[in-house]
Amino acid sequence: DGSAYLNHVELVRQARGATVPESFYSDPLMYQGASDGFLGPRDPIPLADENWGCDLEGEIAVITDDVPMGVSTQQALHHIKLVMLCNDVSFRNLIPAELAKGFGFFHSKPPTAFSPVAVTPDELGVAWSGGLIHLPLLITINGKRFGRVEAGEDVTFDLARLIAHAAKTRPLSAGSIIGSGTVSNKDTDGGPGRPVADGGRGYSCIAELRMVEAILHGASKTQFLRYGDRVAIEMPDADGHSIFGRIEQVVGQSSAIWLDRSHTARTAIAMSSTGVLNQLISTSLGKDRAEFILSVLKIDPDLGGDGTIATRAQVAMALNAILFADLLERVPIAATHVANLWMEGRLVCIDHGALRTIDGETGALPRGHHAFAHILEPLGYSLAGIYPLPTLNMTGRAYVHADFPETVPQFFVSELHVSALPGEAQMAAQRVFGTTKNPLNEVECQAIDVLRRDGECPVDLAMAALSGIVRAFGRHHPIPALADYELLLRHSPEGAWIATEGNAYNHATDRVPDVIALAAALKADGMPLKHDVEVSLSGRVHQTAFLAAKVMREFRLDDGGIVEREVAGSFYELISRGIHPATGRLDLSFDSGNATGIFAVTGAS
Repeated sequence: DGSAYLNHVELVRQARGATVPESFYSDPLMYQGASDGFLGPRDPIPLADENWGCDLEGEIAVITDDVPMGVSTQQALHHIKLVMLCNDVSFRNLIPAELAKGFGFFHSKPPTAFSPVAVTPDELGVAWSGGLIHLPLLITINGKRFGRVEAGEDVTFDLARLIAHAAKTRPLSAGSIIGSGTVSNKDTDGGPGRPVADGGRGYSCIAELRMVEAILHGASKTQFLRYGDRVAIEMPDADGHSIFGRIEQVVGQSSAIWLDRSHTARTAIAMSSTGVLNQLISTSLGKDRAEFILSVLKIDPDLGGDGTIATRAQVAMALNAILFADLLERVPIAATHVANLWMEGRLVCIDHGALRTIDGETGALPRGHHAFAHILEPLGYSLAGIYPLPTLNMTGRAYVHADFPETVPQFFVSELHVSALPGEAQMAAQRVFGTTKNPLNEVECQAIDVLRRDGECPVDLAMAALSGIVRAFGRHHPIPALADYELLLRHSPEGAWIATEGNAYNHATDRVPDVIALAAALKADGMPLKHDVEVSLSGRVHQTAFLAAKVMREFRLDDGGIVEREVAGSFYELISRGIHPATGRLDLSFDSGNATGIFAVTGAS
């Protein structure tokens, strides 16, 4: 791991009143880290003691082929075969004592996590130039944007120079990984970088912010990562789409719930590595996260079993489980709540998930609810109710599973009627959503066709298609212009939400025995819930929700620049359902008034 961005080193030394030796500007800093084990992009960060000062480090990394000893910088450039991101975790408070011994890092550098995708340099197009990626690296801590640093600026040594340095006295074997060091930018005036909240680019590690605090204010105040903190690292292309996928990790004790196998005994499905559900979910989440999700969810035993065929109900349940896991990553308060339930031995019963669509021009994507009806219906869902939401210029549709109506989660699909908005908002919607792409490819379409025809499909086909089907629950239009977003926000907060989040899983809903009592208990514990519990006209359906997560999103400016804003993201809902007197079964209906009240959770976008 090297030191491409010496601004980081300069800040560390400036904070303690030292200068950077001149040799650092011509001879790269580099250390050899452990390579006997790495962390996956969703693996937890193991931390035995918070006093160690756990910190993330957002970096660029490259993988080489065989590199001969003594290679030049120009030659080294041609040995870069793959490019990826990494989180080079550091235990800051262990570093000084280790370096004082003169033997370098060991205890202070635990295993590194890498992005789920590595790409060849040519796939980066014009963004790859001179051994650098000229794109922003996005750093998020607990759902808040911490950094939007430019990987192609303020660089002292490019990645080819670092490779040449590493190969000065030895050849490098194919598969060698070279890290850039913490991506670090100066401020526009050449001084220390500013936090994102102050209009700056922010940082790729907490240590850098602490050094800036020490330089400007005489002392550091920002804490290092604590147990339960969640970090994310990713890099978008010019259209805002993630190139390498996202590194998403949780720190320490709360992460142990993903690794502690003893608790998975509560769910036999989770313990069966050959079970159809486990296979389907593991394809997207990985083995450990799949076992955790299956151990925390209440799963109908009839959805278990081994075999080479997946029923439509199993695919539907797997889809819901994967979307639920993704929501936990995006909504920290939901992850905390679910972790608390898990530790208490309580299961989550997903009642329904929700998404929002556009009834208007949507490019290659079918408009409105049709964008998802053609996915949900082959999975066994049928339309169970239509719910006008006139004050929102929307209509909601409930899709219930035909085979397992009470135990496979429903979907509540709402659509915004663009034609009901004022003219200027309609034009903004056309500009934002008019070039939306259809994310489904041939494999997903094949699986959907087989499921529609047969009600089942080979497990291998379902596994191959699920990641693409999950991808449909996202944003597939370009980064919106800030002016268009503000127009939509003025006339339709729901439309503004779709502009930034697309067709993402808007919320997941846990079916609980008594929402009113639970909400009171959660509020007493200081949990951020909406003020009132919504009650249906029938009196049988009660709903409330945690406040929506705050997320940082990018917007285009008129001059072509990019600006970030904090907006409302997704949220976590709670629902109680009574027995319908006419059927003697659970009342699975929704209520327009309840839905309108719940939608207000994201209304402050």
